[in-house]
Amino acid sequence: MENATQQAPSADELLAGTEAQSEAVLALPASGQTVFALVRKLRGQRASSDTFRVQLRACMRQHGDDWQLLDGDDAKWYDTLNGAWVIADHGSRTLHFGPKGGIPVSETLAGHGLPSYLFAQTILWAKQRYPDYAVARILLHPDEATNEESRLRRNSFYASQGFDFEWFDHEQRAGCCFKGRADQLLAVWDLQTVRDLSCEALIGLVAEENTLRVEAQDARARMASHKEHLESRFERERMINLILTGVTCFVLTMGLMAALGV
Repeated sequence: MENATQQAPSADELLAGTEAQSEAVLALPASGQTVFALVRKLRGQRASSDTFRVQLRACMRQHGDDWQLLDGDDAKWYDTLNGAWVIADHGSRTLHFGPKGGIPVSETLAGHGLPSYLFAQTILWAKQRYPDYAVARILLHPDEATNEESRLRRNSFYASQGFDFEWFDHEQRAGCCFKGRADQLLAVWDLQTVRDLSCEALIGLVAEENTLRVEAQDARARMASHKEHLESRFERERMINLILTGVTCFVLTMGLMAALGV
């Protein structure tokens, strides 16, 4: 009896089989505040494929001296948000990037250029491990470019990473992007809006925060001491005024009695 042909695992199955390899901290400064996020990198290897995944979750927000620990939905790992992946298929020597249709991010992490950062991490991994593998075509659907702004944003997103394009229409709304080899891709992101924090930087950040906290405590202590000094001075002046008032009343009373011959 002939053996049944084994079906190749789906992307979801390959992604589910990845395991965390490392975690790091990102600083995402914007509009007078900084969001801190955890980034983790996962990998799953099989005989026929190698899968790499990078995910983010928010953990803290800083605004001036105010630090807010983020929890709830903001602090969750998502399968469909805040992440990107690439699957290296050894049989075809091809790299498949995802998620398809772009990289969505949660509201708290929006506006920091994270889609470019996440995509760049998968490109870096692919360039380092499989530089001669071809990049599978990524379909560009017209519903991803419903207006001029969304069309330009999507097309520039892939162009900035070095992809080539083949268009199915003159408006460049439907088509695909691709690359002959992984090592021809670029892996770029905005270093001003997404910053990797090293252990040294984290220690420096904690030390700076501790210094600011000590300075604030000293300032409050000085203000309290000054307030106490003013209150003590006010109390002394009040007592002196009471004494002077009493003496004045006594003198006036005695003078009045003398004038009346009492």
